[in-house]
Amino acid sequence: MIASFKYLDKPTPIHRLDPRTKIVMLLSTAFTAATVRDLRALALLLALSGGYYALARLPWRETRTAWTFIFFFIFVLVGINTLILGTNTAATGALVLLRLPLGIQITWENVIETLGIVCRMLSGAFMAIPITFTIPPTRFGVAFRGLGLNDRIAFAVDLAIRLVPTYAADFRTTIDAQRARGFEIDKLKGGLFERVRKLAPLAVPVTMNAILSGEDIANALDMRGFGLRPRTWLHARRLRPADLALIALWVGLLVGSIAWRFAGGGQLWVPPFPF
Repeated sequence: MIASFKYLDKPTPIHRLDPRTKIVMLLSTAFTAATVRDLRALALLLALSGGYYALARLPWRETRTAWTFIFFFIFVLVGINTLILGTNTAATGALVLLRLPLGIQITWENVIETLGIVCRMLSGAFMAIPITFTIPPTRFGVAFRGLGLNDRIAFAVDLAIRLVPTYAADFRTTIDAQRARGFEIDKLKGGLFERVRKLAPLAVPVTMNAILSGEDIANALDMRGFGLRPRTWLHARRLRPADLALIALWVGLLVGSIAWRFAGGGQLWVPPFPF
């Protein structure tokens, strides 16, 4: 059985948007955040994406797992970035706020750069998390087809999205089954390679099940003649004025950020130290 991400049916403005609109807004936000380094522009982008997320009215208990992973990823990325930048600022003459072992110096410029990274990551998270919670699972393929992808690619992307929670559920089931047989996954000992070897009772069943389920899906598609002729999509929709307006706004932000960067703007902005 193919599982799906959890969809929350709510009467919010974000739920009523066309799935294509949400995907275009997500991609535009990601590329805009990657284009500029100016903290002021990134803060504006964060405010826009934060307002978008607030309109979706997603409960914390449903999104807690996703946010936990995102906060951990941001913490790790920011920590690594701080260490890397800190080792290259000794000769820049920047204001040093903190000196760490191994010649690492945390400067005011490092702090601004780190805040920019946080804004980038949070902007993308605010736009990405509502994707799975506000789009019905049956609409993903329609959305990608409506974005101009052909039937094969649209269905492949749709199926890939659907298989992520499916294999995650299979992995959890395998863990529970192995624990019931006495496999102590929480008490693995030895070096890295030894621990990987001991995870074979989990990796082998999950991998084999993924291969077999992939073959079953391929056989089912062949029996139905998928790809022999153009496919009809049951839930095809037209973009409403609100969708067109939001797409124009977010694409305009992306085009504006690219033009600003080519004009020499969008670089790292370091305000005066407040103290």
